[in-house]
Amino acid sequence: MESYQTSYINIVDATAPVITPLSNNIILPLHADGTRTITLADIATIADNCNTNPVYTISPSFFNCSTTGLQNITVTATDGTLGS
Repeated sequence: MESYQTSYINIVDATAPVITPLSNNIILPLHADGTRTITLADIATIADNCNTNPVYTISPSFFNCSTTGLQNITVTATDGTLGS
């Protein structure tokens, strides 16, 4: 005689992506037209345990002659699961 029990478990990704700034002081010049749109490659890297391409936002990401000087930039990343 044999006996068994079936259990259902929910495996989740509860680890948020890790955002690593390239530096604490990044200097990015404006282009010849007086504007600059920054990209992730300009300011940080993102690593995630389950997703090789997490979704991210950069705010603000556009600068011009009226927004020169020291700026606070926020990078937010999510991996599409519970980790964000």
